[in-house]
Amino acid sequence: MNVALEIAQDGPIKGLGAQLPYQQGVAEAILAGYGLLGKQAPPYVAVPSLKVMKENVIDAWQLVYHEDAPDIIQSVAKSRSAKEKGEQQDESIDRRR
Repeated sequence: MNVALEIAQDGPIKGLGAQLPYQQGVAEAILAGYGLLGKQAPPYVAVPSLKVMKENVIDAWQLVYHEDAPDIIQSVAKSRSAKEKGEQQDESIDRRR
C-alpha cells in the first residue's frame, strides 16, 4: 500500500513491476491439468509482470488484488488526476493567447 500511495502521489517511486499471483495460480492449475491428462507441458511457463504507474495504479490494484484500491489511494489518484487536467486546460488557454 505504501508504494502504491507513493506512485499515486507522484512521489519518488514512479512505477514498479507487479506480480500477478492469481494469474500465476491459474497457470499452475492449467499445468497440473496437463499432468493429469498426460499432456506435454511447455518446458518453461511465466506470467509477465504488470507495469504499474500513476496512470494505472487504481486499475492495477484491482487486477492484482481482486478488490478496490484503498480509499486513500483512490482519493490521491483522483485529486492528482483532476489537478493535472486543470493544468492541461491552463496550458491550452495560455497557448491560445
